[in-house]
Amino acid sequence: MIRRRRALAMLSMGAVGALSGCIGFLTGSEALEFSAETATVSEASLEESGYEKAPDASGEQEIERTFSVAGQEREVIVTNHIQEYKRSVSLPVLGEQELARFIVLSTPQVDIAGKTFNPVGEWTAREFVMQLQSAYDGLNDVQEEGERSVQMLGQSRTVTKFSAKAEVQGGESVDVFIHVTEPVADGEDFVIGLAVYPQQIDGEQERVDQLISGIQH
Repeated sequence: MIRRRRALAMLSMGAVGALSGCIGFLTGSEALEFSAETATVSEASLEESGYEKAPDASGEQEIERTFSVAGQEREVIVTNHIQEYKRSVSLPVLGEQELARFIVLSTPQVDIAGKTFNPVGEWTAREFVMQLQSAYDGLNDVQEEGERSVQMLGQSRTVTKFSAKAEVQGGESVDVFIHVTEPVADGEDFVIGLAVYPQQIDGEQERVDQLISGIQH
């Protein structure tokens, strides 16, 4: 569909950039490392929703940053985990394509001396989508449509729905809906769910809610 990996990388870079304030805690020559645990969707939720794992777009994402502090260089390494799921849908002109996507992102809270430096936990849904829009070449005209509550990792979380236009392969423009969950602090990580699908598909929001409820970490 649109270039999802590039957008997620940009979001992660923003989180790592906030680490610059904690570099003073680094005193040795070894890198300070933070790694998230993988978050997935349960098999039962996948079966009920008709989605399947997209193995070519899932896995670890390691980001390294080197900072200069007091004339010395210090390195920070953050490992995020991305799990992506897909569903084939049929649209006029475009035919059958895997245009319905659901992404689960887990990113470490980066807790040092009792303070969290990963800004993802404080982002609003609109801030999250604005980051996506700035990174996606083919995503524009984003408008907020409304909010609802969905159970996620044992908590009631707000899911915000947006409308947008997305450019798909072949240069066609498709009206899409985007759903973004509030970040959930679970263990030592933040977990976020994100869905994108064409507006022409009936009943897809119910499938998305099933996937969100089925997130496990």
